[in-house]
Amino acid sequence: MEQSEYNAMCLEQVDNDGVTFEVNCPVCGKKTQEHHFELAHSGCVNAHSSTNCSSCGYHVCDVDGCKRCEN
Repeated sequence: MEQSEYNAMCLEQVDNDGVTFEVNCPVCGKKTQEHHFELAHSGCVNAHSSTNCSSCGYHVCDVDGCKRCEN
């Protein structure tokens, strides 16, 4: 198996869609969603999560380089 074939096989296993849970926003207390997913970057597959509240605008995530977190 060539390296490119191996890389493609590994990337097919990455769960970009992830799973979503309903949680209470830590700021306003209203129902919002917490999303857990995987991204392939920095040479490996990394697990991430994010919470975004449409009611008050709360946002938190652990994605490196997130434009919303940087502002």
